[in-house]
Amino acid sequence: MNDSRVRALDPAHFHIFKCGQLTVIGFEGQHLTQDRSLEECRESLVDIVREHNCQLLAVDLMEIGLVTSWVLAVLVAVHNLGIEVHLYHPNQDVRDLLEITHLDELLNIRKDLISC
Repeated sequence: MNDSRVRALDPAHFHIFKCGQLTVIGFEGQHLTQDRSLEECRESLVDIVREHNCQLLAVDLMEIGLVTSWVLAVLVAVHNLGIEVHLYHPNQDVRDLLEITHLDELLNIRKDLISC
């Protein structure tokens, strides 16, 4: 995958919509509630952002009703690599969780559209 639009699916973790300096991924509800290996997901996403020299990771949460702690841990791990993380379309419960955990200070909550 080069810096072009893609609609690939990593069925164990997340959808990849675009890779490059701007990388866009999305989760479906099933991906957030099933038992998944945190380390495997983190490694997969870190490999993608490193391979494509990602500087901004946009995460579409439109399909999400509940975000588990492992998803937040994966996103914080990406942030800790020096990559800006923007969250699009989080519902009120997700926004409340991010505020309570102070992760809204690390992960940018966006209300505008993702521009690919």
